[in-house]
Amino acid sequence: MKGEIAGLRDEVKGEIAGLRDRIDAVHSEVVEMRLAIGDRVARLEGRVFGVPLTDTGTD
Repeated sequence: MKGEIAGLRDEVKGEIAGLRDRIDAVHSEVVEMRLAIGDRVARLEGRVFGVPLTDTGTD
């Protein structure tokens, strides 16, 4: 019984670690996307208001 509980505990810890890694990866993607969108919005606003920004090549 104790061995089964220890095994399950280790399995759950492994799953939690895997989920943390996935959450970190998704968070990184969201941050990158947010920065890219912010850059695109700034360039669009610049064009609309007559202040063109240089293309950073992030598209």
